[in-house]
Amino acid sequence: MALSLVGAALLSALLHAGWNAAVKASARPAETMTAQMLLGAAMVLPALFWSGLPAMASWPWILATTLTNTITVTALLRAYALGGFGVVYPVVRAISVLLVVPLAAFLTGDRLGIGALAGIVLIVASLGLLAVSAGRDTSFPLPAMVWTGIAGLSTAV
Repeated sequence: MALSLVGAALLSALLHAGWNAAVKASARPAETMTAQMLLGAAMVLPALFWSGLPAMASWPWILATTLTNTITVTALLRAYALGGFGVVYPVVRAISVLLVVPLAAFLTGDRLGIGALAGIVLIVASLGLLAVSAGRDTSFPLPAMVWTGIAGLSTAV
């Protein structure tokens, strides 16, 4: 894999963790999440001047993505309100990584090699250990678990 792709993936992981931590730390998480999304939209909006609007065939996919993203954000906000960031965030990421592989195999026929599967196992195990160590000091209520599961599932979809 090209070093630039590894760098892009690591930068993406850092950005995602950063803005999720900012939401959890905020006194007004819903407003913080909304502001982040609006800022992101404002940053990419000028690209429409060069590319034009998406083709009509794209709009059902855009709407479906918007719906699943709305579910993810709502579930994340509820999970963050009920549980610690150190548990919620890694568990959501682990669930989504675990579900993407079988979903991709089912929907597209993609099959991963043993090296890729071993990498996924290491990622999920690392995230799980992080969540377990963070969760030892706090109780993690059932509603937080449910919202964390919904966020992980909708992230994968």
